[in-house]
Amino acid sequence: MYIAKFKPFNRKSSVLHFAPEKAVTGFLKDFVGKYETADLTRRDVDHNWNIENINAKNGSFDGIVCSHVLEH
Repeated sequence: MYIAKFKPFNRKSSVLHFAPEKAVTGFLKDFVGKYETADLTRRDVDHNWNIENINAKNGSFDGIVCSHVLEH
C-alpha cells in the first residue's frame, strides 16, 4: 500500500527484495527497472545474502524491500 500511494520507485529504479513474498514480487517486478531478490537460505532467489552483510557495492540499489523480514 505504501509503494502504491507514495511511489518511492519508478521504471528506472533498482530494488533488492529480501525474503520476497509472491504478492509483493508480482507488483514490484513490473513496477521497477531492475528487480533482484535475496534470502539467506532460499534457492529460488537471485542472491543468498545475509541481510546484515549485503554483498553488493554501495549504491547498487535505489531501495531495499524487506517487509517479511521486519515482520518477524
